[in-house]
Amino acid sequence: MYNIYKVKEQLNFGQVIRYILVGGISASIEFCIFSILVLYLHVFYLVANVFAFFVAFLIGFWLQKYWTFKNYEKKYVKQMTKSFTVVGIGFLLNNLLVYLFIGVLGLHIFIGKPLELFLVFFWNYSGQRFWTFRYKNEQTI
Repeated sequence: MYNIYKVKEQLNFGQVIRYILVGGISASIEFCIFSILVLYLHVFYLVANVFAFFVAFLIGFWLQKYWTFKNYEKKYVKQMTKSFTVVGIGFLLNNLLVYLFIGVLGLHIFIGKPLELFLVFFWNYSGQRFWTFRYKNEQTI
């Protein structure tokens, strides 16, 4: 049975705030790179999205590892692989939603891209918190 008290016990308010801040920083970097590439360099929006996504991923991984989750384990390859898996699935959602919002529904990039970023945030936090950077002796929900 789903135990709400166990969920509350595993949530750390400061950690959630740090995650949101790092996510905001990463999303801002991604959005700025994406916008510059599309609006000023006239790069196709899906190509621009891929490049912006990878730059934001690298910056976000290191900030999440050391600042958000305060994880100093030297399991760089394992954690980067897990993180990339979580973010990779998020990336698929990212592109699907960008295509849906901008390519299919015709939303302006300043509406479609922030909407996509907001939705993918929830997937990424859950995966990073409960899989990639789970504490050594912590049991999952």
